Amino acid sequence: MTNSERTDIKILEQYFKNSKNADWVVTPLKHPTSETGWDLKAERPNQVLLIEAKHFGKGSHSSKFAGLLASPLLNRPEKSKSGKYRTWSTALCWAIGIDKKSFYQWLFDCLKRNFKFYRLYVTELKVKYIYFVEDKKVAKISFEKLLKLLQNYNPPNNAKLKEKRNKAEEIVQKYLKFKPVI
Repeated sequence: MTNSERTDIKILEQYFKNSKNADWVVTPLKHPTSETGWDLKAERPNQVLLIEAKHFGKGSHSSKFAGLLASPLLNRPEKSKSGKYRTWSTALCWAIGIDKKSFYQWLFDCLKRNFKFYRLYVTELKVKYIYFVEDKKVAKISFEKLLKLLQNYNPPNNAKLKEKRNKAEEIVQKYLKFKPVI
């Protein structure tokens, strides 16, 4: 786990602790380098969020995205009090830390390329939310809604990279509402 991912997780912890309408109990990793569980666990009555976090700054986006894609497939238990593998109220989430606005264009291109495959993440693997962490602000969107937004992302095949980035940024500004975390 990188320092950037640790920072993103701390920001998410504050986001859950500061939420007005819910009493979240947040469980971070005790030993980030040796534990094999989820990066963050947030729970309240009848809802448990298991969160896998990746920071997309410098370096290869593809390998980090592969880590997010593999997270629901791995056989990691919830570690619940009842001893079950996962309870009925468990939802899997991704936390994505971002340094550059150009990441959204890259993400949209990846998701658009294999749309049917990513629909299975909603229906079969129960990936519920994506939390975007950017400059100590957090935005939450359901994975299903993000896939619906991709229908608005239709740059022409011969579009320049700047045009694609502008289109992705336009969608993000319209639908993602970032909340500052104090």
